[in-house]
Amino acid sequence: MGEREAGSLKVVGSKPTGSRNKGMKMVKAGIAILLLVCASPQTKKEARSSEEKRVQEAYEPSKEAKASYIRALSYYQQGKFEDALTYYKEAYEKDPNFIDAAVGMGNCYIALRKFEEAEKVFSALVKKHPEDPRGYEGLGFLYGFCKKGYQKGRLYYLKALEKKPEDMGIIFNLATLSENYDKKEADSLYKVILSKNPNHAGTIKKYLIFLVKEKNFKEALRYAYKAESLFTNDTEVRTKLIEVFYNAKEYTRALEHANFVISRFPNIASLYIERGDIYSALKKYSNALSDYNMALKIEPDNALALLRKADLLVRIGRAYEGINSAKKAINIGFSDVQLKAFAYSIVGDGYKKIAESLSKNSDRDSAIKTYKTAITWYKKTKSLGRTAYYSYADGNVKVCEERIRKLLGIRP
Repeated sequence: MGEREAGSLKVVGSKPTGSRNKGMKMVKAGIAILLLVCASPQTKKEARSSEEKRVQEAYEPSKEAKASYIRALSYYQQGKFEDALTYYKEAYEKDPNFIDAAVGMGNCYIALRKFEEAEKVFSALVKKHPEDPRGYEGLGFLYGFCKKGYQKGRLYYLKALEKKPEDMGIIFNLATLSENYDKKEADSLYKVILSKNPNHAGTIKKYLIFLVKEKNFKEALRYAYKAESLFTNDTEVRTKLIEVFYNAKEYTRALEHANFVISRFPNIASLYIERGDIYSALKKYSNALSDYNMALKIEPDNALALLRKADLLVRIGRAYEGINSAKKAINIGFSDVQLKAFAYSIVGDGYKKIAESLSKNSDRDSAIKTYKTAITWYKKTKSLGRTAYYSYADGNVKVCEERIRKLLGIRP
């Protein structure tokens, strides 16, 4: 009645199967957090109470209850939760031992955001069937994902795992929940699932997204190639693959994914900025500028697009244009101090480039004046504190000062 596998975040739905002892071994070998499940070891004979035996056997509901359940499931899948709830209730009334029907009721209440009613259903399941993990799963989902009570949700999921340690679906939900309060735990849990099923598509996708979010591109690269073959039409995954391959300096692969995502979403400025960065890395500067300009056509006040464009213009010798683009971004303003530091550094770089050109043309006084202007902007960068550009700006202040001394004929 709806076997649930890891990799798809769901409320509840699987039937418990498999060996508890074998599962315990997997948990112990997997991650330290799940040792909580093993705190009170029992013999196989002690652990398998008559209730647990009954739960682990395939339960066959009455025909009448099953008919109502199937009708409820159809409504649920259509998103008609009120109708689904009616028939889940009917199925459960016809067969009070039909756990899947009770689970369906709880899921409907969650979908309808009637959390108190959902809690009553799952709490009643825990009381009536204490060896079945599904009641604990429901409470874990309710508290963890719906009420944002992460630690309480975690405890219920751990209780579910105590009943069925090998359930990858429970571990997946716990891993997803862990992203909110313990990144290391989430990472370990995803690895547990992939150690048991290295090719599980849903978990590969979720773990890849998690790793990119955490900027762990080196680890993400391990799963990127497999994700490429599994999710050829998944724009969410392919958007993440742009970042992974760009940071791995596999620019041609990154470009392929950027082209695909832009073909699906041609009006998103950030995508053109990403592709512009790729073209810039590939030294296809005209293509990069074209993409930055496209981003600005979509969002004229996009500060990042202005700065990327400014930085590239300065680097390819169009310093005045670069300075103007960076100053336009500065006038728009920044909520992020790192972007402001980047902007000031670009303006400093622009004036430094101009000063170098003036120096080569033997225009000493103009060169000295322009180097001093560059120093002013680099000092503005430093005034923002220990940003990612502090050391860069500090180094350039020293370079500019040294060049001024040289132009003035002052020996070290």
